[in-house]
Amino acid sequence: MHWVGSRMCPLIETDPLPLAVFPEGCAYRAHAIDALAASGRAWRLAYVSPSLVGVQAAVLGGLGVSVLPDSSLLPGHRTLGMAEGLPPLPSIELALEIAPAGLSHAGESLVDYILGRVEDGFESLAPVSDEQACARVRVEGG
Repeated sequence: MHWVGSRMCPLIETDPLPLAVFPEGCAYRAHAIDALAASGRAWRLAYVSPSLVGVQAAVLGGLGVSVLPDSSLLPGHRTLGMAEGLPPLPSIELALEIAPAGLSHAGESLVDYILGRVEDGFESLAPVSDEQACARVRVEGG
């Protein structure tokens, strides 16, 4: 997880710091705000979207800085950190809980897919259309 800004529109010296973040309930947003508050850095919400593409675009366009994982960085992004006066961020933990009753075959396929992407560091994660995802479940599910 990194602080991320635009290569073209440096905002790091803006006060208060404009943030481009996901809605309330997102761990990335909470960690960003908590870290800024603990460091005494003033901030404001400049852009909020439930869409990763929306947050990425807002950062690219210079609307604000954000907190994103390696897998979500785009060529026009630049990572920021303590050298730019931003506080360190905690690590994020990913937990996958499975009900005691177990999973259907489709559920097991989804778990395998998610774990495979995590183990690959998301490098092999490619966008999949709804039709492709449904076809995979039908083929693997029989």
